[in-house]
Amino acid sequence: MYAKTTLTALAVLLASTAFADPATSGTKAGSSTMPSFTTLDANHDGSVSKTEAQSNSAVIAQWNTLDVDKNGSLSSAEYSAAAGKTGQTDESSQ
Repeated sequence: MYAKTTLTALAVLLASTAFADPATSGTKAGSSTMPSFTTLDANHDGSVSKTEAQSNSAVIAQWNTLDVDKNGSLSSAEYSAAAGKTGQTDESSQ
């Protein structure tokens, strides 16, 4: 009975991460963990500047790919699109 309950709880937990919003959940691109969009957006203006992104080497390493419109900042949509390509979530935002 205990094993069945534990297995059910684990299945629910895993299923809930599958539906997490990539803009607010951490993503795992390749082997480098990327933080949630809201974590990167330190001033909460709805975009991530390259200065804000300096706090995470994985984001900086992929900056040219992530900044699709080449305007020097990442929108939530750009970040979500990149996260959607990996299809993986890692952590929940605060």
